[in-house]
Amino acid sequence: MYLLDLLLEQTNFNFTGKINILKGKSNQFVGAIYQLEGQVVRFDYKALKGKKALFQLVVDIENEDPGRTQNDGVYKFVPEPEIVEGNDIEFRFAPQDIGEIIEKASLYAKDEGKLRPPGHLRLLINPDFAIQGDIVGQVEYDLLVLLTEYSKVEDLYSHSELLDFEITSSLVSLRKKGAIKVVN
Repeated sequence: MYLLDLLLEQTNFNFTGKINILKGKSNQFVGAIYQLEGQVVRFDYKALKGKKALFQLVVDIENEDPGRTQNDGVYKFVPEPEIVEGNDIEFRFAPQDIGEIIEKASLYAKDEGKLRPPGHLRLLINPDFAIQGDIVGQVEYDLLVLLTEYSKVEDLYSHSELLDFEITSSLVSLRKKGAIKVVN
């Protein structure tokens, strides 16, 4: 994917600044990737920030222009050298680490409609599962905690710090284990 190639290229030059994300035809600004000495330190896309923003951008790229290059894609990435302030730093990722998120997001984009439950469904934790005390992974546990506050699927996706593919795979796994049940 050309986004990862660009990030790796900027890393090789120890780039400091931001890479503007623009819509291809209109050049409308939709986000930015901030790098400090080659490391990605902030990611903004539409109304999202951090890993979720990166994940959504990759899903959008895969859905809108799979297999295209920087020059003919729906999105343009324009590096702009500038000073990155301390308040711009949210995390530190080497672009190689971001490659894993990009790979998972690409796979998720291809199967997104198949596994993601409809947003209107309401989910509850199965009390029998809670009594049994079966083992769940950390992501599944985080999702169960979130289910105590939000029961609608669309709320889980919008209020969670988890990435969309993590939520989807955890919902599938928890459903198979009998940990959650659909109430409507």
